[in-house]
Amino acid sequence: MFLLHGCILCGEKHPLKIHAYVTRGIRSRKEENIEIIIIVAYCKTAKERGDQYTKRLLPHFVIPECNIDLENVLQYIVIYPDGSVNFDEASQMLGTQDIRTIRKHIVRGMKMIKKTNLTASEILAILPGFASLPAHEGKLPIEYLEDQADELFAAAKRIIGGRADFIMPVQYVHVVYTFRKARSPLKIPSNRVFHALLLDDTS
Repeated sequence: MFLLHGCILCGEKHPLKIHAYVTRGIRSRKEENIEIIIIVAYCKTAKERGDQYTKRLLPHFVIPECNIDLENVLQYIVIYPDGSVNFDEASQMLGTQDIRTIRKHIVRGMKMIKKTNLTASEILAILPGFASLPAHEGKLPIEYLEDQADELFAAAKRIIGGRADFIMPVQYVHVVYTFRKARSPLKIPSNRVFHALLLDDTS
């Protein structure tokens, strides 16, 4: 991805350099933190410019600066696509008893799904002959995201001749989440990362 689409820290194309491996806690549904390992990227060019020069590369289920599992948030929204809060089910799925935390992640998850739908629509719109926008009428945001993920997958197969890995909706949401929550603006646009996920076998 760094070689084909550019480094997220400097925008130039160069190999990924790993600065460190760090641990991170992710909340399980049993209200326990499970330790995982995160890669920290390093960019010499960004450092020489005086810009942010390290960045943690989070797996798709990790919300930036949070231990709640993004997959669990989206799975809850699939069950309650209108964003309503069922405290018992939400606390069990998200692994927390704090009602403020539950509400925050449901509301934020709904917003990120809508922003992801916009980005996915932009990608589909610039792929004439390979893709078309799914019908939107009557669809809730999470349902429309699932339709767009299916259409993006079909487009990728047409573009590269039949061989493509399916990208889960949560992976698209994670890209948007990461760009939106970045403390410093990342140097390549999120739609370019979408393109990398679809066509460059970087998923």
